[in-house]
Formats: sequence, structure tokens, C-alpha cells
Amino acid sequence: MPSWSSLARPEFVYGGYSAGACVAGPDLRGIDLIDDPDTLPEGYPPGIAPECLRLVPYRIVPHWRSAHAEAEGAERAAAHLADSGLLHECLRGGEMVNVDATTGWAG
Repeated sequence: MPSWSSLARPEFVYGGYSAGACVAGPDLRGIDLIDDPDTLPEGYPPGIAPECLRLVPYRIVPHWRSAHAEAEGAERAAAHLADSGLLHECLRGGEMVNVDATTGWAG
């Protein structure tokens, strides 16, 4: 599984949209306020635990304050994560996180 250390490799690139961005973080805490964690795609066994890629050390909240059907849930998730003191990054529609392995900059 990739990890934060994978970002030090210059050939490593990851791209994800919506849930694909969420799984780049350490876990899905707060994201259950956007999507029902008990909903499984067809073919997945019941009780399967979600795993994240740990590419960044914070949770990514997509659709925050954007014109998206899940914007209200994203607002709840962001507030919950802030109230809980959990590291997170909120992204509006069209925004992205760029982590530069040479500087560690994210934004």
C-alpha cells in the first residue's frame, strides 16, 4: 500500500475525484456524514472494512461549499472534523491538492 513516504518518489502520481480524493487520506472519519458507510457496491462482501491510502496526513473533504449535491454533507463533515481537532483539507469543486515531494507543500 502506498504511504506518505511514496510521495518522495518523483515518479509517483495519484489522482482522484470525490471519493477518490477521500481515500488519499489516513481514514474516512467525517466522510460518513457525506456518504452512508453501510452502502456497499454490488459484489462486495458484507462487513468489509474501508481502507485508505495514507498518501496525505489529513482527511480530504470534497464538494465543500460548491454547487454539488453533496455540498451540505461536506459542510457537516468539515464542521465535525474541525470540532474534533482532526486534520483535514476542504476542497471546492475544481480544486485539488498538490503535494510537492521536494518541499512538502500541500495546497
